[in-house]
Amino acid sequence: MFAHNIQEYRDITRLFDFFLAHHPAIPLYFFAAVVLSRREELLEIEKEDEDILHVMLSKLPEPFDIEFHIARSMELYERLPPQSLGSWEWWRISSSSVLKTTSSIDQIQYVPLEEGERYFALQEKEVRRQQIQKSLLRRVSRATKHVQLRLWSYRRYGPVGIAIVVGAYAIWVNRNGGLDTSRYPIFGYLNNMVQRFLRA
Repeated sequence: MFAHNIQEYRDITRLFDFFLAHHPAIPLYFFAAVVLSRREELLEIEKEDEDILHVMLSKLPEPFDIEFHIARSMELYERLPPQSLGSWEWWRISSSSVLKTTSSIDQIQYVPLEEGERYFALQEKEVRRQQIQKSLLRRVSRATKHVQLRLWSYRRYGPVGIAIVVGAYAIWVNRNGGLDTSRYPIFGYLNNMVQRFLRA
C-alpha cells in the first residue's frame, strides 16, 4: 500500500528505513496513525457504504505528510506497545514470532543468524499445527452438523419407539399376571419410570 501510494522515491525510502529500523509491528502503528489523521472524514461515511470505506482506507491522504505520520506512529507505539495491550490476540501470537523475539533494535543486533533460523523453524511448526487443528475443527463441525440433521430427520421415530416399548411392557405384565422384579430387574426400573410418568 505505502509504496504504491507514495509518489516521491525519497519518501518511500524514508518510510521503509523507518520500518526496518523499528519493531516489526511498527507498520501497523503507522497505518493506525494514518487512520487517526482521517478520523473525521471516515466517520462521515454511512454504515451501508462499506465499499467507499474500503477505498478510502486503501489510499493515503493527499497531501501526505510523511514525517508527521512517522512521529504519530512512534507516539502511539511508545504509549501502547504491543505487549502492553494485554489482549487475547497478543497472547495467541507464538513466542517464536518476530513480534516477540525482536522487541528492540538492541535485541536484534545480538541475535545470531542460527538463532533466527531456529525461531523461524519453530514458528513454522506451530503454524502448521494450528492449520491442522483448524482443519480438524472444521471436520468435527461438519460431522456434528451432519449428525444433528440426521437426528432431526429421525425425530418422529423416537416417540413411536418409546410407545412400542411401553406397549410391549404392558402386554407382558398383563399376560404374566404381575411383575417379578427380582427375576427381571430391568423391568423394575421400567415399572418405576412408568409409574412416575403416570403420577406426573
